Amino acid sequence: MPARLHGELAMFANQTEAEDCGTVVLRHNNGMISTIVASTCVRPGYPPHLEAY
Repeated sequence: MPARLHGELAMFANQTEAEDCGTVVLRHNNGMISTIVASTCVRPGYPPHLEAY
């Protein structure tokens, strides 16, 4: 479990009443930083992408 987190939401491309991009930065007790990014404002057909290190 992360020790701290910070999230942001924004509207960039879609003219809807909901945000189309979100990011979370997580800080873990051992000093590691991880991020989660989700967006619906990418080109149609762009493949999903997941990275884990």
